[in-house]
Amino acid sequence: MMTYLRNPRFLTSLTCALLFSGALVAEIASVEPQDKPQEEHVTVGSRPMDPEKIAKIEAQQLQRAYEIEDPKALPTSELQSSLKRGNYQDDGKPAFYLASAKVNQAQFLLASIPVSCHWLSWRSSDSRHLKLEDGSTWEVASGDYNVINAWRNDDPLFITPITSWFVSQHYYITNRTNNTYIKANLVDGPVAFGPYSHWVTGVDPVQGHIFLENQSVWCVDPKDVYILSDRKNNSEWAPNDHVIIILHDNSYSAYDHILINVNLNCKVHAKPY
Repeated sequence: MMTYLRNPRFLTSLTCALLFSGALVAEIASVEPQDKPQEEHVTVGSRPMDPEKIAKIEAQQLQRAYEIEDPKALPTSELQSSLKRGNYQDDGKPAFYLASAKVNQAQFLLASIPVSCHWLSWRSSDSRHLKLEDGSTWEVASGDYNVINAWRNDDPLFITPITSWFVSQHYYITNRTNNTYIKANLVDGPVAFGPYSHWVTGVDPVQGHIFLENQSVWCVDPKDVYILSDRKNNSEWAPNDHVIIILHDNSYSAYDHILINVNLNCKVHAKPY
């Protein structure tokens, strides 16, 4: 060993090797970490619908808005029964129940969380926007900024439609933790094929069935079956269309959910099998 240390060639080679390895380490350390790739979100209304169909849908929505609901009617679904068992009380507004409802000691168990339950994942510092667990972004009505200030991440949320034609927002978002609600519009879709997103895997426009990625099958309200297909009876709702599942707060209807097709920016009333 001492012989090698006294050899000038060996010392020169060793010095070069050390210098090279040091430069290599320095080069590796100087490489800046790359930014995490941004998640791709589904664009709302990325596939426009037939204008005549849009007009028909709007006329149907207007008709539904004029329907009179009887608050004393018996619940027509298991979900509505569970809401009544949860001590919900109507506040006298016939067009909307969930957002203005009152519930005592609302609690959730993991096994009992319905598919229509969402939760808050983010809200902007100015309270103008919020995100749900699926990555969808919602624009909050200006008059509700003070309400959302009290909301916290992971609060359970339910979404229901606004039937009034006198407001520019289309949905109520109800916070089940503190029993408050806001008005909002969907402005950006969920993360494409994200872990909490839902999308269509199959459509039967004749029977009115929609199949989702979570193996659930949805029966569409016969009044809405025409929305699934175009003029040539080809399916307009397509596989990989992303949907957001919300509640339909109509005590007369057995179709107690609404599927929002984000790609088409339209919705159908449905019930799960």
